[in-house]
Amino acid sequence: MFSSKKSEALLANIRENRTLTRGEKLNLIVELSIPSILAQITTVLMFFIDASMVGHLGTEASASIGLVESTTWLLGGASRPFYRSQ
Repeated sequence: MFSSKKSEALLANIRENRTLTRGEKLNLIVELSIPSILAQITTVLMFFIDASMVGHLGTEASASIGLVESTTWLLGGASRPFYRSQ
């Protein structure tokens, strides 16, 4: 999707404290945000799949899935600043 030469050139410009053009900044933002967007989409899809699998068990089971999934989403988002990338 994105060329590695283009990415390397952008990173070299950042390391050398050169000013990036608006287009370069936009390309970098899009390139860095795609993995996060895909992760959020797959998480939502899994929530829908969970709800559809449990939905036939009744209202209490469906309510518990809604409670657990919203809590998981909230705690996952709140704890994100504490993750360390290696």
